[in-house]
Amino acid sequence: MISHPLVALQEIATRLSHVELVVCLDALAADQFGTELRMRRSQIEQFVASSQGPGAPALRQALPHLRERSWSPMETKLRLQLLGRGFPEPSLNVEVVESTTGNRFYIDLAYEDEKIAIEYDSEAHRKDVVTWQKDVNKNDVLHDAGWKVIRATIADYRKPAEFFARLEDALRRRRPSVA
Repeated sequence: MISHPLVALQEIATRLSHVELVVCLDALAADQFGTELRMRRSQIEQFVASSQGPGAPALRQALPHLRERSWSPMETKLRLQLLGRGFPEPSLNVEVVESTTGNRFYIDLAYEDEKIAIEYDSEAHRKDVVTWQKDVNKNDVLHDAGWKVIRATIADYRKPAEFFARLEDALRRRRPSVA
């Protein structure tokens, strides 16, 4: 017999970090590219509210950080890292349509008011020619639409000081000055 995904997650929750647990919840709730059996946030909330025993407290602590539009573990990890550093909550997977072709692109994490796009590039972005070409096109579209694009890699996640400095500078430059 196979356990329900939330039952299985509760069973291992005490062995996962808070970040890992949020990654799992995001994957269960992702509206694209998540687990095969997608769960609505309301279903997850109902399960967590009625959970008892080991793992239940950890699930309750992770639940407020659940987002349905996080489409990769690193998007979740980077978002949580930003929040932990005091940055505002970014929007996730914001759709941008290229006006000339109608092609749709999605910004991993975005500060929409400031038009700042944060793009997480895994090794696949560097090694896969098709992915790389899409990223090049996406960059052109975003720049043409007035977006500032900040790229992040695993190195930026592991040692985020310079990434945070670039983001702070971009936010400062893009926010209207207060007189």
